[in-house]
Amino acid sequence: MHLSNIEKSQLKSRIDTSVSNHIKKIKRLKYGLSLAASLALLITLGYYNIPHETTPSIENFVNTMEEPKNYKNVKLILSKDQNIEINDEDSKIAYSKTGEEVKIGNSKSINQHTPKDKIVVFNTLVVPYGKRSEITLSDGTKIWLNSGSKLVFPATFMGKTREVYIEGEAIFEVTHDKKHPFIVKTDNHEIEVLGTIFNVSSYRDCITSAKSELIITLI
Repeated sequence: MHLSNIEKSQLKSRIDTSVSNHIKKIKRLKYGLSLAASLALLITLGYYNIPHETTPSIENFVNTMEEPKNYKNVKLILSKDQNIEINDEDSKIAYSKTGEEVKIGNSKSINQHTPKDKIVVFNTLVVPYGKRSEITLSDGTKIWLNSGSKLVFPATFMGKTREVYIEGEAIFEVTHDKKHPFIVKTDNHEIEVLGTIFNVSSYRDCITSAKSELIITLI
């Protein structure tokens, strides 16, 4: 088959156009893949640059902790499930500023490890019915717990707020610190103060075991 010069010219033009279009498609594909890779990299870098919270919330800790059993005496639960049974009827507990040293009564002292990498260590004080307890937190705040109460608190406060969780009844004498508000949390309520004395009563409903009524009294 012999092609004329005109036919050869037309065939060459079609081949050049096809090749040119194919090259353009490859360039667009490469550009699209490059753009997608760049976006993926930006998203990844953005994710790792977002400040992730290393401190678990007190609500999460309360929701995941095991319910205290029927203790006969006051029970202090430290880090790593270290349980301290306190026999005194009106027990006094005092934390050092770092939360590492815990004094019980006038003679007993216990140490616990508190990490320095902004990870909060939560402790729990369980006061069974018929008992009472007094505790001084690491910031100097004093709390008197009535019988049938549970207090969850950090061994040492970190961050912009000082948060504790209460179930039952307690009197709070909060150390004043306007830069770090003191927050008392219950199942359904939250009280925020800077430094004052007040009473909180938030016992769970004995029938539903799920609802609590909050009563706050300034002293």
